[in-house]
Amino acid sequence: MNTIYTIGHSNHTTEKFTELLQQHHITAIADVRSTPWSRFHTQFNQEEIKSTLKDQQIYYVYLGEELGARRNEREAYQRGNIQFERIPQLPLFQKGIERLQTGSSSLNIALLCAEANPLECHRAILITRHLQQDHPIQHICKDGSTINQQQLEEELLSTHKLGIDLFNGPDQLPAMVENAYQLQAKQIAYQEESHDEQN
Repeated sequence: MNTIYTIGHSNHTTEKFTELLQQHHITAIADVRSTPWSRFHTQFNQEEIKSTLKDQQIYYVYLGEELGARRNEREAYQRGNIQFERIPQLPLFQKGIERLQTGSSSLNIALLCAEANPLECHRAILITRHLQQDHPIQHICKDGSTINQQQLEEELLSTHKLGIDLFNGPDQLPAMVENAYQLQAKQIAYQEESHDEQN
């Protein structure tokens, strides 16, 4: 299966952003932002970025409803907090994953979100975590370098001070990776301002 990339627009200029896409031969952008606009970096508002990408002959598709971190489905929430572990079971999320997999057969796709660091974004902690079984994953970093999902998981373990030691052997590694994903999800997951009526 073809590689799926991710990229965060951060505070890039339009020129730098398109340069990164060209460097990695990206032919399509799947925008997974729940809200496809930026208050401070208006060059990445939906209409502006669509126009920029069109000039570069790069396709654009918005998948924020299917794959965004903020969900409309009430079952994704607990006490007003998004629960990442519930999202992969949602039909709309599964539809988004299927669209990515179909598109990747003929296009070199990059998932677009805002955060520069994939560790701080649902594109890596949620979406590509569930794509990596079928696709190689490459996260494009701000300097143009890439890390794959396994390298990202190693960073996750380090961030949360989890790893093999006297008490945790190699057989415990999958459980530690799962724990690291859960800890990171709690840090970055969307929280509603008011959740008096939530589960």
